[in-house]
Amino acid sequence: MLRKYIFLVVSLTLLSLVLFGCGGSESGNNLTQKITNKSGNDTMQSDLDKNPISPNFGGKFGQGFIYHFYSPSGKYYISMEGQVSQVDGWIYGEFFLVKDHNRKKIEGITWSQEPNLVELNHVLFLNENTALLNGNTLFDADDWRKTYVVPEEINYIFTYDLSQDKKKVAIYGKDEEGLGIWVVDLENMQSGKIFEPDFPEYVTEFKMACKWDINNNLYFHAGYGGKPYIFKYSAKSGETVPYLENALFPSPSPDGENIAYYQTTCFYSKNSDIPPKTFILDMKTGEKRVELADFHYLIWAKDDPHVFACWNPCCGDRDTEPCLIVYKLTAWGADEIFASKDVSPPIAGLSLSRDTIEFVELIWDEKGIRMGEFNRIKY
Repeated sequence: MLRKYIFLVVSLTLLSLVLFGCGGSESGNNLTQKITNKSGNDTMQSDLDKNPISPNFGGKFGQGFIYHFYSPSGKYYISMEGQVSQVDGWIYGEFFLVKDHNRKKIEGITWSQEPNLVELNHVLFLNENTALLNGNTLFDADDWRKTYVVPEEINYIFTYDLSQDKKKVAIYGKDEEGLGIWVVDLENMQSGKIFEPDFPEYVTEFKMACKWDINNNLYFHAGYGGKPYIFKYSAKSGETVPYLENALFPSPSPDGENIAYYQTTCFYSKNSDIPPKTFILDMKTGEKRVELADFHYLIWAKDDPHVFACWNPCCGDRDTEPCLIVYKLTAWGADEIFASKDVSPPIAGLSLSRDTIEFVELIWDEKGIRMGEFNRIKY
């Protein structure tokens, strides 16, 4: 049976670093970058070899895309390289293995990336030699063996996530019967559908979300009885249970202590019966630690489980409303440590650490669609 062609759409979950440049380049040469400190003073850098910002970024302003995913040892990397489509604004590309000073295309696997999404997880390393590409293929960097892991009945992938122990991948997709969430055991390739969402008929375009926590529990949102729910699946027991009612977009913290979610009674928040808000819940006590107004993409810092950012891609008045606010969890809530009106759509992605935010703008004008400046803001 021929495998069905999988179209991949990356959805909203936790952030991994997104940096862009020119397809076909292996290092970031002569890229103009704007680096802004907390006081607002800008400095320009044009030589990444002399002033490296990130080992993952390479390319030239206004052209294509390149991002390097390094192996655990850092001895080689897999790069995803592509171009912005002038038709729909999406970014389409291919994978390359760069090892021992040799660069070679990984045949038969392509990727796509929607602008304004905050996660880039097209390459996830299981160990030094094996990586999950596009959520559907295991690739061995030693012998170039490729193993397709997606159940044959799935004909569309919305999003996916690799478990913290690197042994399972969760897939939010669709088969002939409709939407579903599958879990695939990467050690024996056993798979099963753990849930069939019951979204109302009016939900035609909606972002799906699923995310593992550090304890190998999977959180995903779905329709259930006409309401938005977050469900919890335990890899240990195999049980799936309702976790939060009137909630969407689960985002567990890196240490497994807290979970962020969006409260709403409707899949389109403007029709919610209660004020839509973003909450952070203590997973041990069940108490709400943080309450934030309106809808936000909540991003956890990659190096500090107490630092998070809320990015509102639909902020109304950018002259008065910050589109991005960085917080730090405290015993009594969260303290705001940085706010910016500059991180506004369209952007290609965000990366957050305890003292730095990084992102790349997309430029839409009479010349078409292209990559803008790489921005690194320290606060």
